[in-house]
Amino acid sequence: MLEKNPIIHLKEVNKVFQVKSQDVWVLKNINLEIYPGEFVVVFGPSGSGKSTILHVMLGLEPPTRGDAEILGLQIYQKGENELCDYRKKFVGIIYQQPNWVKSLSVLENVAFPLVMQGMK
Repeated sequence: MLEKNPIIHLKEVNKVFQVKSQDVWVLKNINLEIYPGEFVVVFGPSGSGKSTILHVMLGLEPPTRGDAEILGLQIYQKGENELCDYRKKFVGIIYQQPNWVKSLSVLENVAFPLVMQGMK
């Protein structure tokens, strides 16, 4: 049986970008609950908002309107330092195009987030 409380809860999330002084609605009234143990796939054509919704959940892109509650935290009601701590402790992302630090080895790149948290 799954837990009662979602680990990700998006409530009426909207995201609007300004492109050449035009409003472009990327996300409109998104409601989403993901519970521990669930496997979720977000798919769609290029430009459909997949990366944007992921960035909202990761604390990288605040919604224009709506709330994002992750692990019981209203992440966009936190200060920048708390949001940085949240990302440092709970967020990991691998993009299609690798963003390695070229001066570091693969092991050093993989270990980098742990080092930033003070682990050795």
